[in-house]
Amino acid sequence: MTGACAALKLASELPETHRVVLIEANDFAYWPPGALRACVLPGFEDSVFAALDKVFPPGSRHLVLAGTRVVSLNPNSVVVDQVREPFASTTIEFEYAVIATGSTYGAPCRPSGKTAAESLSSLREQQRQIKEARSLLVAGGGPVGIEFAGEVKAVHKDKKITLVGRGARLVGPQFSGKFHRRLLAGLEAIGVEVVLNDGVQLDGVRTGPVEGGARKFTTSSGKSIDADFVFVAAGGRPDASLISAADPAAVDADGRGKVDPRSLRFLSPKLRSYFGIGDAVDSPGLKTFLSGKAQAAAAAGNILTLVKAGSPDAHLNKAFKDPGMMMVVPLGPSGGASQLGSSFSAL
Repeated sequence: MTGACAALKLASELPETHRVVLIEANDFAYWPPGALRACVLPGFEDSVFAALDKVFPPGSRHLVLAGTRVVSLNPNSVVVDQVREPFASTTIEFEYAVIATGSTYGAPCRPSGKTAAESLSSLREQQRQIKEARSLLVAGGGPVGIEFAGEVKAVHKDKKITLVGRGARLVGPQFSGKFHRRLLAGLEAIGVEVVLNDGVQLDGVRTGPVEGGARKFTTSSGKSIDADFVFVAAGGRPDASLISAADPAAVDADGRGKVDPRSLRFLSPKLRSYFGIGDAVDSPGLKTFLSGKAQAAAAAGNILTLVKAGSPDAHLNKAFKDPGMMMVVPLGPSGGASQLGSSFSAL
């Protein structure tokens, strides 16, 4: 999503001497913010998919290579997994590039299939599984776990749901106590049991129906939870494998690509032609779509500066401005809470 934002910004302002090539491993666009509703509410699943052939208008000089995977990075070219017209080989040269590979996460937050049809089928299957479940365990007290619990309760009010979070506050300690208390009250009001300052041993269980039927899960404090469906709302990791393969020193201890916090240009001399945005890099602030969109605008603006100056050494005056503590967490279609900086509001 953030990569497309950067591509559209560049396409609208690049001189006619240049074009944008948008490379996407999937043959479709996927909307993760809507996926938690799509895996629960029948009929909503179609809303999270879009065709990539309409990113640029018909007849545009800009290109989308859908269903194409980048396999390696070079100083001024990338290698892809197949030859795609109008290119004569798997090597695609460029002046500047934006890396927006995001993070790895389990379905439904990321598509589960190689095609839109496969992923659509998976969402419908998960809808069926959730409908048949009687007791759900949500492992993770962040936005994903909270939102999933709210979506399930909005459609299936009779489901027993227990949400377990390791921290003392929902979402995270960096957010206000009011934000936490509003979300906690909202979850409890719809019948979700919330267990905080605790963890749960999943023993390799992944999101989905519990194999063999309902079983007991034990938390770190010894609490016993019965569940026949588990939703793992934790464990996402930055997808920076291409970056580390190109230069192991370009990745920090958390597995994120190291970029200049102002310009978002990679700090590695080997990746000087690259800018990084989103979950895969160590840009300042929260890893949210709002922040990623602001990063896309900053990175694209700096590339435009370099292109128009005709020099890779031109001063980069487009600084990324962290949107700050901005978070919206829905509890179904008619509830939730938001924090915008120091301001809090209920939805």
